[in-house]
Amino acid sequence: MSLDLVSPHRLTLPQGAGNRQRVRRLREHGPCVRRLLAAVLLALSAASAAAEFELVVQSDGSIKASKLSALSDYLSQALGHPVRVNIRRNPLEHWRHLTTGERPAMVLEDPHFADYRVTRAGYRIIAAVEERQVFSLAGGGFLLLDPSDLAGRPVAALSPPSLSTLQLLAFYSDAVRIPRIIEAPSHRAAATRVLRNEAVAAVIPADELGVYPELKEMLLMEELPGKAVSVSPDLAEVVVDRITSALVDASRGAVGRRALTELEISGFVRGHQEAYSGLSRLLKGTWGYRQIPP
Repeated sequence: MSLDLVSPHRLTLPQGAGNRQRVRRLREHGPCVRRLLAAVLLALSAASAAAEFELVVQSDGSIKASKLSALSDYLSQALGHPVRVNIRRNPLEHWRHLTTGERPAMVLEDPHFADYRVTRAGYRIIAAVEERQVFSLAGGGFLLLDPSDLAGRPVAALSPPSLSTLQLLAFYSDAVRIPRIIEAPSHRAAATRVLRNEAVAAVIPADELGVYPELKEMLLMEELPGKAVSVSPDLAEVVVDRITSALVDASRGAVGRRALTELEISGFVRGHQEAYSGLSRLLKGTWGYRQIPP
């Protein structure tokens, strides 16, 4: 049988009664089939055009949803598809979503969350915030000779499982000797609580210590990589490459620079999973924590 794909009505079949019946059936139902195929193709085309990627951004209380329009615009431009940015207002809300098995296309989150997502959900780290993270325990005059001196005392910090608070709690092997965490919605709010004598110390980024001359560093925590951008294993490699290039090159254009300003960072660099490996151990003991699958 030969089939002319240019003219769907012209079919050449071997002669015979059975084949003549087939030709009649094709001619009778051909228009319906063509209309059906056209509708399917139109629907697929519309779905493809409307496809959007979701980027989840984990905030520590300082990033507001209303400030992320440039980030959405920049990535939408780079990918040729709409990018919807969803913000998680604090680490606790972020953790709740992470443990329910969400699968956004992209995530910007703290190192311990990124490692957990990589090892439990198969995500891949492709970029990192250029600034590394280091936190200080700062107080207004409380004399700290040993972390155990804070046992039962009020310390202002983000609610667990925030990176800064989990780093502080990692100093304590005895749960009886840990400080009493006074939850704050942001690091700035934590510092304010010390200034108002509502806490003896606060956990804040070390580079913000100079903003509060009344506070003195009591303890410096381990320096960790910047927030990581990881991508879903469901994304095609060509899409991953475009996302990576867009993030690393964000500072080269006006829209990209506005996006970086919204995030309060200087830029992104290529990320390496080895730098984040093992940091999910900080989450051990947090409700919802799962061991690494064998």
